[in-house]
Amino acid sequence: MFRWAVCQLDILRRLHHQSKIRETIRSLPETLDQTYERIFLCIDVEERELVRCAIHLVCFHDFLWNGKAPLPAHVLLDYYAILDQAEDRSGPDKFLHDLDTLKEACGCLVSFSNGFGGETANIAHYTVREFLESSRASSLLTASMKMGHKDRHTILASIFKYAITLIENEDAYDKDDNDPCRISRASNLEKYCLASSFWSFFVCEELVEPSLAFKLLDPCQAHYENLQCALERQECWTTWFPGAWFWIISWADGSKSSKAAILISLLVMDCFSLAKVCLHEGPRYKRTHAGSSEW
Repeated sequence: MFRWAVCQLDILRRLHHQSKIRETIRSLPETLDQTYERIFLCIDVEERELVRCAIHLVCFHDFLWNGKAPLPAHVLLDYYAILDQAEDRSGPDKFLHDLDTLKEACGCLVSFSNGFGGETANIAHYTVREFLESSRASSLLTASMKMGHKDRHTILASIFKYAITLIENEDAYDKDDNDPCRISRASNLEKYCLASSFWSFFVCEELVEPSLAFKLLDPCQAHYENLQCALERQECWTTWFPGAWFWIISWADGSKSSKAAILISLLVMDCFSLAKVCLHEGPRYKRTHAGSSEW
């Protein structure tokens, strides 16, 4: 009942016309499902994609980490910005969202709190994730917000790609402060994507795209040296990994031992399904020049 009341207040605060407020009060939804339907309908059209992206990442983080690690709030903004650029939906002038805008748009769906190292985001209530992962949505808009197994796979794949790209281009954090597309220094998106990529090997191997896993672990790739340095710098969370620290292994000739190195890394992490794919099929990404590759 308390959760229902909180959500009604969130709906009312989004309204700015007295007649609409009175009409909303006269027709209060009876259930939480109906309440969430109404909340999504109240979100401004230009902010719906931002909210969808943020809620999906928050729900995925909750699924992946299960309370073991916080989600830095600024990661939500950076993830949305880089995803938007990757899909080429708009120009740089669109990225005017800040943390206050995100909080306002998400309302009672996502909670924000000050934690160690900065502000963090979390799913506001377990019923939000439960509703989004159910088949109870009755409107097309709410159905577009739904999160299923395919969405988890898509999010994890994007996290792997961003981890590889950001590690390979570490100067991404040194862009001009006046550049509206600049990745926020406060969020450390690289660290988040890197940690989440490796944690997924241990908790949801079945969601990991083999080609992305092989590329991340390939010692002859351009990003691998930076990857080793990044992992060595992050002992605070790499100690959570149940496997041995495979990244301290030095390979005499990466070009000749690439597949073996990937296979050993997977076996060390107990990723036997991925190791089987690697053994029978091998890496499927296309190598280009100087160790770089394409998906």
